[in-house]
Amino acid sequence: MRILVVEDDMMLGEAIQSFLEKQGYTVDLVKSGEKALNIIEVIDFSLILLDLCLPNLSGESVLKTIRLNGNRVPVLIVSAKSSTAECVNGLELGADDYIYKPFDLSILLARVRALIRRSTGAVGDDVSVGNVTLSLVRRETLVNGVPIDLTPNEFSILHYLILNAGKVLSKERILSNMHGWDKAAGTNLIEVHIHNLRKKLPDNMIKNIRGAGYTIQ
Repeated sequence: MRILVVEDDMMLGEAIQSFLEKQGYTVDLVKSGEKALNIIEVIDFSLILLDLCLPNLSGESVLKTIRLNGNRVPVLIVSAKSSTAECVNGLELGADDYIYKPFDLSILLARVRALIRRSTGAVGDDVSVGNVTLSLVRRETLVNGVPIDLTPNEFSILHYLILNAGKVLSKERILSNMHGWDKAAGTNLIEVHIHNLRKKLPDNMIKNIRGAGYTIQ
């Protein structure tokens, strides 16, 4: 899962980035509204954390542009503006949630998980397809209720595939959503992990669509 943090306070932004990356998310950090809009044009994010008090182009303007462009990515406003009116305004502009600074990182994580669950149609911290279930909190994978061993990279790939069940995902798109990988290693790394996953999961669960990528159903 890939998250964009738009925050001009680099100390806070880097703290959020580091914390979320430890939870297994891929996190991009930018400090201006202009850079945010540029990167949103080329990358599909699962969630955006948006500060309102940005230099030059405000967070409100960024949010308006995102929604006017028809982008429905979940947006969590992270702001020092703590009045009821500011919160209401942010939600009416199209934000999905609003959290005031300062905040506890555990509360931020709970909000992040809730918004991602809502956007993917999940009802809890477990995601499933067929007879395979992933517990995101316990980092556990079950096949027919029986735990199987996956490496952290295998777990991340399977999680991303399940969240996009029925869709064909290119190797490049999967790679771009994996945190902590050396992107210079290329898509061969994806092929290796998919091969290993197939040996651990039910037959034909992950399908290779020749020339397009992989899908799970």
